[in-house]
Amino acid sequence: MKVGKIFEFEHMISQSDVETYAKLSTDFNSIHLVDASKGDKIEDKIVHGMLIVATITSDLQRIIKQNFKLCKESTIFKVPLKMNEKFTSKIEVLAFEGNNINFIGRCFNASGQQLMIWKCDVEILSKLT
Repeated sequence: MKVGKIFEFEHMISQSDVETYAKLSTDFNSIHLVDASKGDKIEDKIVHGMLIVATITSDLQRIIKQNFKLCKESTIFKVPLKMNEKFTSKIEVLAFEGNNINFIGRCFNASGQQLMIWKCDVEILSKLT
């Protein structure tokens, strides 16, 4: 793993994903959930910000491919993500020393708008191969 390396992933969070996340988090805010009886439309709903964070955290597992723990994490949300809208996460290695890695992640919607900036420090729990 080299400093400056950027990993890129594409995602789309569905209505089903949002409903599952709402149940797990108990965040049933109407800004996220479609209620057909009220005439809600899926295109008017936005994804839970922390569901996006969880999604890019899973990207870390795909990058690191080993057990790790998040030691520090910060997120700045800039623009909401609409449900069923594709987005790209770009995760860059900022620093790498021993078993500690610093990352910065940026997510962009299909129009190229930056959705969020995410920084994290991780500690690898087993030796890197």
